[in-house]
Amino acid sequence: MIMKHQKSPIQIGNFIILSDKLIGKGRHSVIYDCINELNKQIPVCAKIFYNTKVPRSLQIEKLKSINNPNLVKYYEIFEHNNHLIIIMEKCDSNFKTQIQKKPLTEQDTYEFLRQFLKGYQTLIDDDLDLRELKPINILVKNKIYKLTNYGISQLYELIDGEAKAYSAPEVFYEKKQTRIKDVFSLGLVLYFGFCNKLPYTYRTAGDQLYFFRQIQQNGFEMKLEIPLKIQQLIQLMIIYDTSNRITFEDIKLKLEIENSII
Repeated sequence: MIMKHQKSPIQIGNFIILSDKLIGKGRHSVIYDCINELNKQIPVCAKIFYNTKVPRSLQIEKLKSINNPNLVKYYEIFEHNNHLIIIMEKCDSNFKTQIQKKPLTEQDTYEFLRQFLKGYQTLIDDDLDLRELKPINILVKNKIYKLTNYGISQLYELIDGEAKAYSAPEVFYEKKQTRIKDVFSLGLVLYFGFCNKLPYTYRTAGDQLYFFRQIQQNGFEMKLEIPLKIQQLIQLMIIYDTSNRITFEDIKLKLEIENSII
């Protein structure tokens, strides 16, 4: 049985979870280093949701079948002793850590967006959602950006429906959202990529609601100097009204106009 404070390796089938080697920890899950005994050459890790059963709506076989360089690979998803475990691709870092070392340039931004849209298009094609788009959830491996936490929103909905710092306004105010919510979040991610911070101070949900009211009434205005074309793009993303917000299709078109091949 997997215990939260266990430090000795845990063998589950072909996988050895190294519970003394913590990679990351969130409010809902923990990630440990892991070894696949059948193929030790492929670095993997184990994401564990404690006291969580596999929802019937979780499309396990579809998730395991996805092979896109800009999406973190899910190798196995199973339940063990009332804990849900995802054996997934192990990466080197994440977008947040990378930006803390070196902010984006204009060309970096075009390359990031190219890779992001390549991964996101597969989510659209396979009708999979993306849970909480934010810098720490964009992983990096060998300079390749990889989206994670896709297709598993059910695991979080069973625990918590609270909005987070990079959420769009409609996540607060509407029961059903469309993919346009991710455009808003992506705009905040790009802002972070240049400025290493959000465009508002986030301490509580109240701070976020105040920011939403500001942009609803006055629009969003960049107060820091960044390349003009990127500034204009971010301002088209961070828009309160979803009907006025730029779409992913138009973002792709803008990149093509800039001669950035998608």
